[in-house]
Amino acid sequence: SVFTKVRPLDVAGLTEHVACNTSRWAIFAAHYAADGARKDAWMRTCAYNEGLDVTLESKEAALFTVVPVDGGLTSAGRRVDVMPIGLVDMFNTGGAVRSYAVRRDSNGLLAAEASVVGEGAL
Repeated sequence: SVFTKVRPLDVAGLTEHVACNTSRWAIFAAHYAADGARKDAWMRTCAYNEGLDVTLESKEAALFTVVPVDGGLTSAGRRVDVMPIGLVDMFNTGGAVRSYAVRRDSNGLLAAEASVVGEGAL
């Protein structure tokens, strides 16, 4: 088996994010068996230098999608955060997200919109 920690800090290109050292990040992981079947999936939010501990056995694989947590808007006294993780049934979940936005509509309700490529559940 192999053990590692997956952190936003270690992903090339994320240092260009405006507030990478102070933002919250979401790590989505999909864990696959040797035959290609998905064994499980999980998600964790963390700081830029924190991460997710991962152990894989021989012939297993895992794919990780790391995205910033956006939002921080409040509605009815509750904080709402949005993470554009992607389409859960796709192999590369994050590759499906082209853009996203969180806004408050004219009635004061929060709305999140995403533009994606492909079909599936967000």
